[in-house]
Amino acid sequence: MVDHLDAAKNMLAIESVYLSQSNSQRDTEVNYGDLLTNEYHRQTFGGVNSIKETEVSNDSIQWWEYRFYYSVGVRLVLSYDEAEVAPKPEMEDQQLVTILATFEAKYRSDTKLSEDETNAFSEQNVGYHVWPYWRELVQSSCNKMDLPPIKVPFYIVK
Repeated sequence: MVDHLDAAKNMLAIESVYLSQSNSQRDTEVNYGDLLTNEYHRQTFGGVNSIKETEVSNDSIQWWEYRFYYSVGVRLVLSYDEAEVAPKPEMEDQQLVTILATFEAKYRSDTKLSEDETNAFSEQNVGYHVWPYWRELVQSSCNKMDLPPIKVPFYIVK
């Protein structure tokens, strides 16, 4: 059986990782010293949301450029404890902090990848290259918003 991920890893060479867009916000009604003492939940997501493949030729040389757009986010949510507070319809979880970003990871290949190889690489390897940039963005955003740092765990290869 063909291992599509290994084939893609052997064909693709990373060239760069760029921040395409980002957004960060905090709830101005919250006392952020409470983040150190109150219970909150951390919610996260991440993954490739689009891939752009381009065939490039220069003189007699031909190669393929692959751009993977990796979106990722984290937010801190203060949830009402049903044991302490009687839930009311107007009481929703309060979003304390939200940090969102899309990174563009650019790779080069001397050969065209199959769709299966591209999909396997996007699902299991792009995050590995993007993650250090994401961790740094979260840490610096927290610092700039005068917040205690949100810990982003190390990327775990599947």
